[in-house]
This record gives sequence, structure tokens and C-alpha cells, in this order.
Amino acid sequence: VSMRVAVWTLLDVLVVTATRDGLNLLPFEYVCARRLHAGGGVCVLSEFAGCSRVLNGAIRVNPFSLSSVVEAIDRALSLDRRDAEARMAKDWAFLDAHTTSSWVQLFVRDLKRVLIADDERNASVLGGEGALATDGVPAPGLGIQVPLPRKLEVEPLVRAYRAASRRVFCFGLDGTLIPQDTVITHLKENHDFVGRGQAPSPAVLHCLRALASDPANEVHVLSGRGSSDMSAILGSFERLGLSAELGYLRRAPGKSAWERCSHGAECNQWRQEAKAVMHWFTTRTNGSYSRWQQSAAVWCYHDADPDFGRYQGKQLHAQLVQQLGPYPVSVVHSLSKRTVEVRIRAVNKGLTVDSILCQPANRQADFVLCCGDDHSDEYMFSAAIARARAPLPPVTSAPAGAQKGAPPSRRTFNVTVGRKLSRAALYVEDTRQVLFFLQALTQHAITGALGRA
Repeated sequence: VSMRVAVWTLLDVLVVTATRDGLNLLPFEYVCARRLHAGGGVCVLSEFAGCSRVLNGAIRVNPFSLSSVVEAIDRALSLDRRDAEARMAKDWAFLDAHTTSSWVQLFVRDLKRVLIADDERNASVLGGEGALATDGVPAPGLGIQVPLPRKLEVEPLVRAYRAASRRVFCFGLDGTLIPQDTVITHLKENHDFVGRGQAPSPAVLHCLRALASDPANEVHVLSGRGSSDMSAILGSFERLGLSAELGYLRRAPGKSAWERCSHGAECNQWRQEAKAVMHWFTTRTNGSYSRWQQSAAVWCYHDADPDFGRYQGKQLHAQLVQQLGPYPVSVVHSLSKRTVEVRIRAVNKGLTVDSILCQPANRQADFVLCCGDDHSDEYMFSAAIARARAPLPPVTSAPAGAQKGAPPSRRTFNVTVGRKLSRAALYVEDTRQVLFFLQALTQHAITGALGRA
């Protein structure tokens, strides 16, 4: 063992390319030796090795793909010291927390818990009356008939854009401007290593910049990410409005400072209870972790086993809903984003979009486009629908040919990504089609800017 430890301290990268492996303790020895004696170091592990499922700081590779192995080794050797140390710290945290005694205690505790639950189940069955009292209760909202959205046609959208004098755009980020698969892949590799999220593609960034540069347009990007992440990927666009944590933190177009929303700012009592429950599930779900924001707590299982992570997410959601019932928070389990989120109920994209449309410059907006992909964006669609039904104020200064004093007609386009039940009336198939209609609108925006010049 002493000779192996000496070798481990000299290795910058440990490569295990087994095609069939069970309990291989050598990577564990390597992590301990590097952590205690040298620091840094990276494991490149076969995805067929058992230890690859618990050493989440390792780079996983398919040993049957020679090019993938070569790329993984090159990537491991090219990592800067900060990233290598972060990966090693993640693996060490697992080994330090999951000792032999802790495994035994956890196993015995779970056995007792299952035994107690089995006894209670038998007692309820024997009791008969009331055992099935909760069965057959319909889920809320299932009785509401919601028509499926129809596919967005680009030509009518462009015509409405050209005819409008004031336009407001509100976009989601992950799953809307960035493919969700790309975001999850990035999170698996970098969520706690570099502190920087996945950015939209250069083509999407070009479209956002072009649309925001038109004085008649106001463009906002709303996301559940934190303000530092939003600033890192979109902060250089001065005319772009940003809303982090679903609108709890906002940066108005043309400004550099972030402002905090006052809704629910004092509601923090739920955090301790949520933290305890999330920690319990994290210790039992390898590859999961918690992320804390000013207005929310997010339990992520991007790197966990897909089926087990989904199962644990459902269990955590049910536990949080029951335990946090008295608090003014909402609990949402997103299967597409692989997260369970606890968020202050008074903070959502709907309130954010409503405040955007109520701004003096936007009250006479005759073109509103909202585009999103998940549950949080339904609030945005609802707010846009409510504002579309409200009468617009009369026009005090009209362009040539327009009737002064007559209120303009507002065209509202709510677009969801993926065909599903939604409050949005329109849909596009995926983020590629989002880029397609953005490019169509951008072409007109650039042509109009050249004409004004």
C-alpha cells in the first residue's frame, strides 16, 4: 500500500479504462493520496467501473471509443489547477462523508424505517375504514379544457413586427434560447467548478443585440439563474433587460445595477426546514446537490442516475410540499431541467412581465412577444394575456398617417417551446425554431436601422 501511495502522489491523472469492473478501490486510494499529500489530480474513469457512479469529480469515458479516451486524457492534462482541485475536492467530500461506519449506520436506519413503514401499512389495511381515504382525489386543473397551441408561422409574426411602433420582447433562457440538453451537459461538468453557466450561441446573441439596438424595441431575458451568472453571460449587452431568479433581481435596460424586488423579501423562515430535507435526500442520491439563491433553493440531480434521480425528485417534492405547507412558498419539480425548486410564491415571471408592460414607455406597446418552455413561463403567458385584454391608453403623439387620439391595437404572441398544454396560443418545436424566427425579425431590425441611417 505504501508503494502505491507513493505512486499516486506523483500521478497528475489516473486512467481506468476497464470494460467490466465491480468494486475497484484504486481510484479511492488515489483520491485520498492526492488530497492528503499532493493536492489536485484528476481521475479518468470508465463508465463501466462501479466507482465512476460515486466519484462525480472524475471525467467519465466510454472505454470502447479510443478517440473519447484520448480526448478525456487530453482534457484532464489541460485542466487548470483550480478546476483540478475543485474536482478532487468533490471526490474527497464523498469519501470523507461516506465512511464504513456511516454506511453501516445509514443501512441500519433505512432497514428500521422500512420495517416501521411496513408495520403501519399492515395496520392501515387491517383497520379497513379510511385506509383508502386519499385515493381517487383528482389532481387540480385536470378538468379544465385547454386547447393545444398551434404552430407559429413566421410571416404573420414579421408583418406584425413591421407594422408596430413599440415592441416588447420577453424570453426565457434555458430551454428557450439555449437547448436544455446543452445546459444539462454543461451543468454535469461545470456546475461547481468554474462558477459560470452555459451561454447562448453566438447566433442567438447576435439576434438579441440587433433587436435590443432598435430604439422601438425593449428586450428582456428572464431566468431562474442568479444575477452573477446572468451578468457573466449577458451583462455586456447594455440595452438588454435582465431578470434573475424569475424576477426577484432585475436589471433595467440601459442600467448596470441590479435591483431587488420587494415581493416576499422578508420570507426566510422556510430555509432551515428546506435545507434539512434537501440534505437528507442529497446524502441518499449520489450526483445530486443543492443550490441556494436569495429567493429560492434548488435541488439538482443532473449528474445522478436518471431513473433514481427522477424517483428521488418526486419523493423530495412530496416531502417539501407537506413540510413547507404553512409557508408562502411554492415547490416545483421540473422533469426537463431535473430540479426540485422551492421559491417564494410572490416571485414569478408573471409579476415581472406585468411590471415591464406597465412601464410608461411600454403602455402603448402594440407588439408583445413572450417565449418560454416550462412551468415558470406559464405565469409570463398569463400576465401577457391579461395585459392584452386591458384597453390601451389613447395615443397622444402619432406618426404620420395614424389617427391621433385613437388607441392602437396590440398584437400579443405567446410562444411555448415544444407542443404541449400551455396558456400560450402558439408553439415552436425546439430552440432551433426559436433562432429561426429571431433571425427573421433581426433581418428586418437591421434593415430598418440601415434605412434610418
